Amino acid sequence: MKTLDKAEMLERNKVMRVLTEARVLTAADHPFVARLCATLSTPTHLHFVLEHCGGGELYALLCKQPGKRFSENAARFYGEKFFLFFFFFPRRNFGGKNSLFSFLFF
Repeated sequence: MKTLDKAEMLERNKVMRVLTEARVLTAADHPFVARLCATLSTPTHLHFVLEHCGGGELYALLCKQPGKRFSENAARFYGEKFFLFFFFFPRRNFGGKNSLFSFLFF
């Protein structure tokens, strides 16, 4: 489950990013993307109920690497997975300000 503080999202002007993330996770039917099972809302928080991913988040893995950088082999491996994902969605607009990379890694 991913929990987001509504006040923080408003303060940091992240509302459109969160909406884009929900739209992508709902539309994505791909083995490399966690499926969004449900969303729950309280007065203060928004919760995304996601498919279980045993390996965890890519960003968390990146933060554990020396210098917060993947080795060349690991970067190649994950780069191939992103390429396959974007190849899978050739006509979807996930680029620019609402880039999948933006809300996954920043």
